[in-house]
Amino acid sequence: MKTIPYALLILFVFSSCDDNINVDTIDRFLGTWELKNVLIDGDAISTPPSKITIIFSGKVKNLVFSGQSTCNFYGGDVINVTTKKDILFSAIYSTEMACSPDFLNIFENDYYKWLTKANQYSIEDNKLILSFEKTYLNFEKVN
Repeated sequence: MKTIPYALLILFVFSSCDDNINVDTIDRFLGTWELKNVLIDGDAISTPPSKITIIFSGKVKNLVFSGQSTCNFYGGDVINVTTKKDILFSAIYSTEMACSPDFLNIFENDYYKWLTKANQYSIEDNKLILSFEKTYLNFEKVN
């Protein structure tokens, strides 16, 4: 009789895997995206002081990202993407060149923080939105 609860638990765990991302959805991520603006706390809009890109490449179980921020190159792994619009980025690595003027450093550091906090996504009409709480990073597809 004790095997029934265990069997139900195993069935529940494997049925929850249906939320995993599929090849068609991954294909929508692939390519280069440019950050256009950031809506912070649902209130203030911040425009990047220079061109910032994120490039997605890889496959379903090995989706990675890289790009150029205000003055450094960065990258990492996407460790979770689901069909329920969940996303989770790994810790970001980057080169460590100092920017000048200093507001470029400040925006870059904020961008990395926003990216690591992002836990939701939407892709529609060549627009990618990464979000958390009331903050939205708005990207447009470059290629």
